[in-house]
Amino acid sequence: MEEERRKLESAVEALKVGQKKTAQKLFVEILNDNPEQDDAWVGLSLSTSHPERRIQYLRRALQINPGHTFARASLARLEKQAEYQQPAIASVPPTPKDPVTQRRWLEVYIGVGLAILIFFGALVGLALLYDQQAQAARIASLPIELTGNRYVFIEFYADW
Repeated sequence: MEEERRKLESAVEALKVGQKKTAQKLFVEILNDNPEQDDAWVGLSLSTSHPERRIQYLRRALQINPGHTFARASLARLEKQAEYQQPAIASVPPTPKDPVTQRRWLEVYIGVGLAILIFFGALVGLALLYDQQAQAARIASLPIELTGNRYVFIEFYADW
């Protein structure tokens, strides 16, 4: 009984300084000698990081001692966390993996992209055509004449 208490205190001290593996070994040794030690089950639950195992160890401690307040409070907190995590995972809808649907979307994106490209190409072409016609109309209205490779000004008067 005295050695069990000493091992229990050593395991708790190991937990306090963050040596979970050492504490876990000591709690397992205590439970091998006395599987009805409720504090060792609670300590073992604190030395593991797996929530399922923690719940299992705390339930075992409560089977041995239903009045263990720390075990009851820890178990309630862990079960509440498990409730919050489960619906969040279940509520995420699965993403469609249908290759036919994915291909259709790809075809739609390519089609829309090509339509936009053709539309802007037509706009640029019309703008260039309009600019050429406007430039030709301006040149035609100038009082000049093209002779060979030279421009000859006709009837140019300046009023001063």
